[in-house]
Amino acid sequence: MKKIFTLGLALLTLSSVVKADEFSLEDTDSNYSYQRYTVLNSTNGTVNLDFHPVASGICNKHTFTDVASFEKRVDEHSRGVCLLQGITGMLRIDEERYDLSYESKGTSYGTFVVMVEKDLKGNFIKAYLKHMKF
Repeated sequence: MKKIFTLGLALLTLSSVVKADEFSLEDTDSNYSYQRYTVLNSTNGTVNLDFHPVASGICNKHTFTDVASFEKRVDEHSRGVCLLQGITGMLRIDEERYDLSYESKGTSYGTFVVMVEKDLKGNFIKAYLKHMKF
């Protein structure tokens, strides 16, 4: 009975290792890192963003500057195991500036889209960040 249990445990462990190898996030430095921050600017303006980690004394703030209209940008640096507490930033469309923000108590989310809401006549209502998967 002990040999069967040991064999079953070994097969389960081997199966877990194979599944872990099949699963990988593009843009991670190790199996223990969250995905790198990724932003898609779906507006016709330019975006600057600061990503604020929960553990600011241990984890680094990440900054994206001048994310162009309809550009997808992936952070150059790994965020490791740092959770995201919030994002602050600015959207510039022509001469207008709009604040952007996202708040969390701590999330592993790392992919965001900058969006603009307009009324039926095309008048600006608000700019915001939305967590997305792409």
